[in-house]
Amino acid sequence: MESLNELEKRVLDIVQKNRELQQEAIELKAERDSMLEKCEKLEASLMDRTENKNALETEKASVKETIEELLSTISSIETVSR
Repeated sequence: MESLNELEKRVLDIVQKNRELQQEAIELKAERDSMLEKCEKLEASLMDRTENKNALETEKASVKETIEELLSTISSIETVSR
């Protein structure tokens, strides 16, 4: 009878541990899902910033080219004026 009581106690302990582990698994899955969502948002933000950076670099190159053309034009006008 003692063996049966010990076995019953072990089974109940295992069942309780299983419940605890299932609850922990649920909590970890929720945390993982939250982290995945945050990661997706950060990736989208990074992509936006990268696109903005590229657009600004293109605009900067265009402005620089325009300034160089204007300086060249000014230089040509000064040369002709002399």
